[in-house]
Amino acid sequence: MLAETAANRSLCRTMRFLLSRQYQHFAAVYRQGNLRKASQVAGVTQPALTKSIRQIEASVGAKLFERTPQGMVATPAAEKLYTLYESFDQQSRYAQLELVEFLSDTGPQIRIGAGFVWAWHRLSDVIGDYVKAQPSVRVKLTTGITDTLIPQLENHEIDIAVCDLQGIIPPPGYACRMLWSTGRRLWANANHPLAGKMNLTLKDLSACVWIGYTTDTRMMAMLERQFRDVDLKKPIQLVETSSLMAQLNVMANSEFVGVIADDIAEEAARRGLVPLDFTSEDWVLHAGAMYPREVESHPAFRHLLELLQKR
Repeated sequence: MLAETAANRSLCRTMRFLLSRQYQHFAAVYRQGNLRKASQVAGVTQPALTKSIRQIEASVGAKLFERTPQGMVATPAAEKLYTLYESFDQQSRYAQLELVEFLSDTGPQIRIGAGFVWAWHRLSDVIGDYVKAQPSVRVKLTTGITDTLIPQLENHEIDIAVCDLQGIIPPPGYACRMLWSTGRRLWANANHPLAGKMNLTLKDLSACVWIGYTTDTRMMAMLERQFRDVDLKKPIQLVETSSLMAQLNVMANSEFVGVIADDIAEEAARRGLVPLDFTSEDWVLHAGAMYPREVESHPAFRHLLELLQKR
């Protein structure tokens, strides 16, 4: 969460050395649970990671990981150490932010990760109002789904996640604010065989070919459960996309069916899509903001949260 300007890069690098490289290696192993993946993330060799872990173990006097066929399993000592590391790492980041603002003319950069629907429909207005009120703050907006945004938040790739948080328990050190809800229903091309038919059932939909978001395991698991509960095979999803616009355009030129949020019904209709007579209460999206607790003490973040709450 830093402004990446030439004026402050040196300062940022100096501050980051306050966090030992060994502990950054430890965090990579903890998060990935696998030495090979951790070495790729940390940009060092596996022997270098192993050396760092052994040095920390010698320092704290406790074993941190158990090697198993499934990977590196954290011990209770590692769980506690990671919690302490996370807290210090977050505090370090916000100390950097305040120093950068104090020593340069460039304000902070806030990295927002948002669900596809929210980025399209609601965040556009929020960001416009926010930048107008906070002209020194730079905003970086990335899109994704809950399954991808929460890990990005925990890995400090984004500073706040705005996504479906129904049933999500925030990790230690993080807070949530629920924002708004929107329904979802099934849509298809106006020429689809089921368009205009009333009282559709899951059996009617069992022969349909679906399109959905890449890695949206929550939605797919829900559909599989609903079909399984009535003794039907799970729906066939032949196309996955990470773009909401691409999904709408593909549906407009094919007989795919897809679940679309009510918030973007106007966009769907503009492309010749129509809602099918089927929805589910389980499909409702409950959007919220998740962020590190320390963020609430920063004025720029507080203003962003206030704007989100008003939407």
